[in-house]
Amino acid sequence: MVAPIMDAIMRHPQLWNAISEPQQIVMRAVPEFRDTEAARILPAIKKVALDAMAMFGASQLGALMVQKVDPGKRAVFKAAHKGDPFAQYRFMLHGGHPHIDPSFLCGDEGVNMEPGELWWVDSSVPSAVNNLTSDSIVHVIFHLRHDT
Repeated sequence: MVAPIMDAIMRHPQLWNAISEPQQIVMRAVPEFRDTEAARILPAIKKVALDAMAMFGASQLGALMVQKVDPGKRAVFKAAHKGDPFAQYRFMLHGGHPHIDPSFLCGDEGVNMEPGELWWVDSSVPSAVNNLTSDSIVHVIFHLRHDT
């Protein structure tokens, strides 16, 4: 499932927002949650989020993007407001290394995600991606609304 998505991304380098650091491909724009042209070009990425939405019984797909953290770089994410109805998930596409310090940090916890793994991220605390490898880390970030 991961290799075809990465192949599609590699065929469309123009989709990366090279101005931002880390680089991103925005698939669903915030705050109106509308699909971008990238979502039409890379439908398999949105399918990952929609499959997770169905699996977890979520009621709405929020923001959706692909993010690339280059070697030696760090991406830091601020904590969301407590009570945010959207939960954050990350789906690993490429990179990372199991024998190097954890690359994905959330609060006091750290993990090395393997390609194809899906993780819930506690967005009420700051998180980061530390790339200590010699290859880029590419992952999908998406938000799902869970009505309780």
